[in-house]
Amino acid sequence: MLPIWVSFLLITTLLTLSTWGVIVWAGKYGKLLYGEPFAMILYVIGGNSPPIAAFICWAIYKTHEGTCSALKYCFKVKDHWTKYVLALFFLVLHFVLPAVLGCISVIDSFWIGLVAFPIMIIGGGLEEIGWRGLLIPAWAEIMPFYLSNLILAPVWSLWHLPLFFFKGTVQFGTSFWYFCLTVTGTSFSLGALRQITDNTWICILYHAYVNSFYLSFKIEHKWYLVFAPLVQVIISITLVHFIKPKKEMEAIEFGQKE
Repeated sequence: MLPIWVSFLLITTLLTLSTWGVIVWAGKYGKLLYGEPFAMILYVIGGNSPPIAAFICWAIYKTHEGTCSALKYCFKVKDHWTKYVLALFFLVLHFVLPAVLGCISVIDSFWIGLVAFPIMIIGGGLEEIGWRGLLIPAWAEIMPFYLSNLILAPVWSLWHLPLFFFKGTVQFGTSFWYFCLTVTGTSFSLGALRQITDNTWICILYHAYVNSFYLSFKIEHKWYLVFAPLVQVIISITLVHFIKPKKEMEAIEFGQKE
């Protein structure tokens, strides 16, 4: 049987191509436009292909004792408060640092970002069940932290690529290469959160809040778009090196050990 992470990537790719890929293809003929009901259904399914693939893999590889066990693993809300503070630290790093350096502009009310948060759990946050809930812990068994997140960054970026051709999305009309840089920094921040907290729910929260506040703020200046990921990478690697999780990731959960 294939390693669980290989199956996860194959299923995620298949789901993405059969949803986002179909939307992009149909869009060339003026069909399935952004905002149309069926297009939005495919859009949401495609956006949640990583968690769907993760649950499929966990069921196939029998790495959890049923759906309830998998859900408890993904949504471990009750945890030490310091882990939530760490997520807040990365959120401040993501938005406050560029604000201090004058590289951010306000595009809407701060409250818009807060109100949009529950929606962004579905529209981005749940991705973490796949990326940081299954893939990164599985890779932790075969490669070091910096390498797994360095590999995930382009994988995660390419997974978003169809959105750059779907008119109406946030990504449409923007630079894919600057997006890749941003994703690299975010990949390391989320990777550090997962490594240190051993909690996928913390990653879901952080991802959702980042997406939410991008509705309120826009990071500008190309030099900062290069500088920010470098800072995130350095801080993430440093924190992972000096802050050890209370318990090691249990490889048996991810089908890596018998």
